[in-house]
Amino acid sequence: CPEGCKTCSSASVCTACADGYVLVSGATTCSKCDASCLTCETEATKCTACASGYYKTASGSGACTSCESNSGGITGVKGCASCAAPSSNTGPVLCYLVGMAAGLISSRTCGCLCIAACVTGIANPLLGAHMVTERPRGSE
Repeated sequence: CPEGCKTCSSASVCTACADGYVLVSGATTCSKCDASCLTCETEATKCTACASGYYKTASGSGACTSCESNSGGITGVKGCASCAAPSSNTGPVLCYLVGMAAGLISSRTCGCLCIAACVTGIANPLLGAHMVTERPRGSE
């Protein structure tokens, strides 16, 4: 089977695609989903699930949006590795996890290793979806 095929009817004709690939109508091989998609359907940019660091827009169609990008009335959060769109579709994304590489949090500033519980505008999954407004010490 060609790359991305889960099953095929011949050496060059896919009948089903592996996760992260899609069999576009009329095609005989699988195409890789857009980088923002974990999985996609009917076309490479129609995400059914988002890759890490991306979220589905309110319309729910098309590619996913980066947690770090500003889009319409939604403000991205730099260094955010897992997020969702705000319920009102305006304001900052609901960021559930900030990457340590972003330097936004550290165990010395607030005692939270990988869970972003001390950065303004970040939702802490341990507290539900409540927004945290406390800033790390020395960040004023």
